[in-house]
Order: sequence, then C-alpha cells, then structure tokens
Amino acid sequence: MRCLMEINSARILVVDDVAACTAIIMKILKENSFKNVISASNGVDAISLCANSEFDLVLIGPGRSVLNSFETIGTIRDIPIPLFKKIPIIAMIKDEKDSKEEVLFAGATDVILKPIKKEDLVGILKKYLEKEPKED
Repeated sequence: MRCLMEINSARILVVDDVAACTAIIMKILKENSFKNVISASNGVDAISLCANSEFDLVLIGPGRSVLNSFETIGTIRDIPIPLFKKIPIIAMIKDEKDSKEEVLFAGATDVILKPIKKEDLVGILKKYLEKEPKED
C-alpha cells in the first residue's frame, strides 16, 4: 500500500474488453494524475501481465471475450505470488443485484457500478490505495 503522498504513483491495471470503457477510465485516471496505469483488453492478457508485473490494484470489467471476470479474478488470485492473494481487485459491474455476490465470491475485493462516475472511481481508488504514514 502507498501513503497519501504516493497514491498517484500506484500501479493500476485496467481490464475491459470494451475499448470505450477503457478509454473513459484511462481518461479519468489521467485527469487525476495517476501515472502508472496499464490496460488489458481481455482476461488472458490481464493474467499474463499480473504474472509478470506487480500491481497495487486491478480494475476489471465483466469480460465477454476469451475469459469472463469471474474466471479472470479467480486465476489472478491463484497466481503463486503472495501479492495476488491480497491485491485489491475492483470489479466494474452493470447491475449490483445480479453480479455483486458472484464477483465477490470469485475473489473481487469490491465493486463499482457502470457507467463509471469520476467521483466513484477516485473514491474507491483512495479507499484501497491510501494508507496513513506509519508513525515512528
């Protein structure tokens, strides 16, 4: 986790197979000075990136091509690197009623509803990335 002054340097992976959704999220992150953001257009690419890189948080859409979000989240959690057992994975879902329990059961940490609102996205990033500096 990062302290308040370093939140904008957090390494974030955005996974969505809808290019327009990815573009909106990337724009919001850029406008809020997040500098280390990488995107993947499907679950297979996301899993490959996670297996070869370290991230502080993963944002993942429902996924309709190759792997769905449940499969992708489960596979990321199963990567044999301790970081991926606890990394915040935020599932971007369309309908809280239908998907929330399923993605949380699959291993997501939290959910955010689509269409993504700037204030909701920034709020959830702060919730999982901010950490008060340790006192000596």
